Amino acid sequence: ISMNGVPTENVPVTVNGFSMASAQGNTMRRNVELIFVSTNNLSRIEVVYSPTPESPGSALAGSVNMVPRSAFDRAKPIFNASAYLLMRDNARHFQKTPGPSNAPTRKIHPGFDLSYIKPVNKRFGFTLSAGYSKQYQPFDLTQNTWRGAGAPTNGGTLPDTTPDQPYLSEYSVRDAPSQSVRASVGTTLDYKLSRYDRFSFSFQGVFFNYYSPAHHYVTFLVNRVLPGDFSTTFTHGFPGAGEVRLTNNTRDRISASYMPTLVYRHDGPIWRAEAGLGYSRS
Repeated sequence: ISMNGVPTENVPVTVNGFSMASAQGNTMRRNVELIFVSTNNLSRIEVVYSPTPESPGSALAGSVNMVPRSAFDRAKPIFNASAYLLMRDNARHFQKTPGPSNAPTRKIHPGFDLSYIKPVNKRFGFTLSAGYSKQYQPFDLTQNTWRGAGAPTNGGTLPDTTPDQPYLSEYSVRDAPSQSVRASVGTTLDYKLSRYDRFSFSFQGVFFNYYSPAHHYVTFLVNRVLPGDFSTTFTHGFPGAGEVRLTNNTRDRISASYMPTLVYRHDGPIWRAEAGLGYSRS
């Protein structure tokens, strides 16, 4: 989440007012990845566009707080459920097709979301929510490396040029299809001590798996160019210096997070108070 141009690591994201842990896939930044948020267990999202006294020091442009559902949000029980199919516009095949692994797999997968709010009586109520999705994602692209524009020159093997006359030094083709699985569960228990006082215990857990068994990169490099052997429409590489590089790797990211919180609230006619405990692990 980014606000007013501020980087994501400077936008704190909290649940019930408590900081949320977020284990990064390949970095050590402190931004919160939204794959760890169970949105079907949320009542509302509060956005503050300026730092306030209780905000963390990293809240340069504000902060975001996600409030779990409460059993007292409604006077009567309600159950909501939805089912759907996930597909890509370039992979709309119900039968198994090649990729992303060495065996054919299906590219269209079902998913569901459900939530249940139950006010048992005037003092006690609970909510339940769950969701599951599996998604296939093709990933293919080509990339050009232009010297003198997006990439630097060195005056030797890659001669200098002006920004209006860049030359192509690398051409890369990438193919990296993947499958992503995400499952979430959430619950809230609410108990009213009096008309103005209540305790709320909430729990949310999220599991996420990103699996890409075949990251293929094919890169064509000239490595050395003589001055004058290039223009914006061609590049003549030095004989014997060219290279074709083939790279393969596999990515399998398994992430899980859970977060219980216990909050006491007093919403009286004169004053309001909140206190609580929270724990987040990712």
